[in-house]
Order: sequence, then C-alpha cells, then structure tokens
Amino acid sequence: MTKNHPAELTISDAAVKILIPTSDATPINHPNESILSILNLNMKNLPKISTTTTTHLLLPDESIFTKSPSPIASPEQSVILRSQCRMPNLSEIDRLLERAAHAHLKGCKSKSWPIQETARTINLPLWTPTFWGLVYDIYAQRDIWTKTQAWLADHAYTVQDIRFFGKFPWQTKYPRNLGNAFELARFLSDEWLSAENINQMLAVLDKQLMPPFLLEDTYWTHSLIKAYRERVQGLPYRRNIELVQNQLKDGTRDRIVFPVFVQLEKNLVVLPQGEESKGNHWVVVAIVTEGKKVLYGDSLKHAMPLELSDILKWFLFEVFPETVFDTADLPCGTQ
Repeated sequence: MTKNHPAELTISDAAVKILIPTSDATPINHPNESILSILNLNMKNLPKISTTTTTHLLLPDESIFTKSPSPIASPEQSVILRSQCRMPNLSEIDRLLERAAHAHLKGCKSKSWPIQETARTINLPLWTPTFWGLVYDIYAQRDIWTKTQAWLADHAYTVQDIRFFGKFPWQTKYPRNLGNAFELARFLSDEWLSAENINQMLAVLDKQLMPPFLLEDTYWTHSLIKAYRERVQGLPYRRNIELVQNQLKDGTRDRIVFPVFVQLEKNLVVLPQGEESKGNHWVVVAIVTEGKKVLYGDSLKHAMPLELSDILKWFLFEVFPETVFDTADLPCGTQ
C-alpha cells in the first residue's frame, strides 16, 4: 500500500515495532531481522477488524485533513492507535490513502479522526491508513497460519513441527516470484498444488539449473487455453501467445516448456473447465521445433487430454501450417 507514496504516508520501522508485537530473532532468522510470531500473536494489541461504514469519511477532505501537525510525534506515542481509534474497513483504507496522498500535496500534515466511544477527535499522522492496511494483512495471514496449524495436526505432524512454523521472518520478500514468508503457509495445506506454488518451483528450477531456454509459467498456459477456447468467438489472440508464436516462427526460440493443470476423473484426464475451476494434478509439455516433437510428461503415465492435444495442434498450425509434430513421452519420474 505504500508503493509510490511519500515518506509521510509510510509507517516507519520504529512505529511498527511499537504497534505490532515482535519477538527476538531465532537461529533460523537473520540476527538483525525482527520476526512476527503470527500464531501466538495477541490480537488484543491490534485494532479490531471493521466491516461497517465509517461515517467520518463522508466528510469532505477539508473537514478531515489539516495542516496542523499530529500530536503523535514519536513512535512511542503511536500506541494510541492500538485501541483508541476505530479502524475503517478495507475498501475505505485504500480510498483514505489516496485522499491522504492528495492532501499531502496540498501541505496537510495530519487528519482528524474520532476517538473510540467519544465525541472527540484527534489528529493522526498521514501514515495511519498504511498501518491499518498492515493490520488487515496480519489478520488475514494469521487466519491462514491458524488453518495451517490445524492441517499439520490433522496430518499427524509432531508438536515440534507446528512450533517451528510458528515464527517466520516478517514480510521478507524472496526473489524471482517466490513471494514472501507469509505465503509459505500455502505449502503446508491442501493448496500446495496451487498455480502460485508451481510458479515458485519453476523459478527455483530456472535459477538452479539455468537451462538454455525459458520456462513458461502457469499464467502463460492459462492464456494459451483461454485463447483456444475463445477463438470461435472471434476474440483476438492474447499478446503473450502471439509473442511466443512469432519467436518460434523467426527462430528466436527453438522450444517451449510449460506446466499444465489437469483434472483426474477416475481413469479420465481432462482440462478443468471454467475460470475458477482447479485441477488436481500437474503435467508438463515441451514443444521442440528441432525434430518436430511434442513431448508430454505425466508422472501417472496417463495419455494427454484430448482437448490439450487439440490446443497444441491449433497453436502449432498458426506457426507451422505445413508441418506435423509427432507426440512422444517426456521422461519423468513415476508416482
């Protein structure tokens, strides 16, 4: 939420340490990095989630924002935000941050805000919406980790395992689409097969193996399937599909490798239908122009879904209309 916003709208690290409980670093963390014990976090130290409309925000900007400084001039004084100031709902926070950015350009330094259960107001720093957005993130991630803890217990993991996953570097960003520490919970639930996780795995493989060709991610595969299904509606090809087709045509690339999410239905393998449909098994496709091969890898050794075969034929016909590509098995492990 702080991207491209001035420092006055960004909560300082010092204020974060006051407002959000952190614990000492453990051996699994960098010694200078504060961490958040998300499972054991005492939510009494955070503002409560709100779902109702904040009537104060119905006022015009000139009635909310002021050029007077906030009395909260130090991180220690910001503790009032924990309980004495009502937190707006999530959609209001996004809008309030935009309004604060405009007010800052006009020289405003704070905003008036009602104190809980009183008729009085207090001038809060302009970075307050950023803090509130952070609180919503923490509530959401704590819910994920709580469900993860239950998943670990249901799958008979030891107490030590559950305790180990109770602490992670807070908001640490990992390189190459690997997400952040909060998102690691996805690997400890039934969501471990999600497209985001597969993309993370592909990023790791790409970094470790450094193959002489690009690994397309699940978003490219989704675009390919959607472009094929929408072709009868006269809709234009998606740009990222056309780009790869042109690269194959002019010889810039000699192969494409990409994952495909399929749905296992008894002994039948199909592509999921609908925008929200998810598969339950991953396969891989490699198109190699040298030798005119389509290689299909499935650890369960099922045949390629018929629709996927049609999609690949359609995709390749646009590039090589007079060439037939043979399909063969891509060597892979067996489940």
